[in-house]
Amino acid sequence: MAFESLSKQIIASITNSSLDDPPLSSPYYLHASDNSSLMLVNQPFTGDNFHSWFRSMAMGLTIKNKLEFVDGSIGPPKEGITSPLYPLWNRCNIVVNTWILNCVSKEIHAIVLYKPTTHEIWTILREKILSQ
Repeated sequence: MAFESLSKQIIASITNSSLDDPPLSSPYYLHASDNSSLMLVNQPFTGDNFHSWFRSMAMGLTIKNKLEFVDGSIGPPKEGITSPLYPLWNRCNIVVNTWILNCVSKEIHAIVLYKPTTHEIWTILREKILSQ
């Protein structure tokens, strides 16, 4: 599977470095400016602007090398919290969650706040617009 291959590549690439400092090319890398208050788009998702919001968010997440977290390509490691990748995945997942939450209306924020993964939030937002 592609995810297992990617996981092996990432583990191999960080073997010689600290788990707290993955290589710049790693999707687990977070720059010092990648903090929880970051706003990736100017206009929040309100429910009726999904297509432009989705496109803008996808571009911002691609620039940050985090789109795979929302599209489900990078999920939690299969080994769970015992995996050496879990702390890296969890930190990125939480940061991307905050980026999404910062860019949605208060009403939508309340709907997705307690969802555990960025992929689940992304899916709910897409389904919300598709059901309208």
